[in-house]
Amino acid sequence: MAFPQNYTKFDTVIINHSLVGSGGVTNFDFWLPVSLMSDQAQATMRSDGGDVRFTLNDDVTQLATDAICNTSGSVIGFRVNVPTLHDDQLNTIKAWYNGTDTLPAASSTYGAFHAYDSDTIGYWPMVEDLSVSSTLQDRTVNQLHGVVAGTFASGDTTSDGIVFDGTQEIVVPNTGGVLDAGSGDLTVEAQIKSTTSGSVYRTIAGTWPDASIKGVLLSYTDAETFNTEVNQTSSIGAIYFRQDTINDGNLKYLCSTYQSSSGQAFGYVNNATGPTHFDNDRTGLDWASGENLVIAGQVYNKSPFIGTIGRMRWDRILRSAAWRTTRYNNESNPQMFVSGCVSGENLQSTGNNRKFPVIGSSIIRKVIL
Repeated sequence: MAFPQNYTKFDTVIINHSLVGSGGVTNFDFWLPVSLMSDQAQATMRSDGGDVRFTLNDDVTQLATDAICNTSGSVIGFRVNVPTLHDDQLNTIKAWYNGTDTLPAASSTYGAFHAYDSDTIGYWPMVEDLSVSSTLQDRTVNQLHGVVAGTFASGDTTSDGIVFDGTQEIVVPNTGGVLDAGSGDLTVEAQIKSTTSGSVYRTIAGTWPDASIKGVLLSYTDAETFNTEVNQTSSIGAIYFRQDTINDGNLKYLCSTYQSSSGQAFGYVNNATGPTHFDNDRTGLDWASGENLVIAGQVYNKSPFIGTIGRMRWDRILRSAAWRTTRYNNESNPQMFVSGCVSGENLQSTGNNRKFPVIGSSIIRKVIL
């Protein structure tokens, strides 16, 4: 029997394989904004998305899903853990949305926690209205929720993330030392937007309070340098500067990595390495420090961030080039990453529960076969 039970309406979600990194990726939490789903889906699903279920195209294999909602409880998109995304063949999954299922517990097999792989330390979509809520939600099983310091206005939450004016910060408590877990290879991702000028170093995020503590620091200068540092107690460890136009007011997708075996730290802007200004390789660094993660506030001798930060993620693994490419393409241009959402409806069934689909309204942009 097909999974949906009393579900009959669905979208076939077509993922553009040409935008998947070389060799494909596995256990990838694919981002699907509600706005890209069919008119039928948007008109039928509950406002909180709690009744939406995802399967592979076999209609049977259910996929772990996290429904991302804003502060008012309205769903804005879904994170769906897809076992394999191919770069050389069509990728399709199905979203079912008119049944009576209720939102599964986050810890259940197909619940929100399992939308993220075990190497994800924390993921903060940064969609909360912080004038209403003082907590920034971590969507992973680690539940590393951020605590707000400073005053935010309702308008500080945008579709790109949260706007900081230099007087606010978010502190993520290092509960149980979870941020230290792995303390070797590391990948950090975020999107930012800034228009500040000058030559001041500004913190994006970090766990490095002073020179005597081990930690990680992501920062940038208004003079167009993106900086990744992994500090070993009382000395500079792995460090990577790259020159780029960071402060032009356009959204930038940043990714930083550290590989313990090679000692290399890298910074990627819009999935490009760009020209290197300075680098320093140190192998075997332990970036664990027991310190909290600070987002946008002052870390070590850097100034607070001014601008927008969104969709921050910390992983205890060196993500592959294929993963970085797939992530960038999915996050930066979801309307191209999703070739189409084709709605359908199972109106008839036989005694052995075989379904006969009828195709209805759809959104199709470009299907690449």
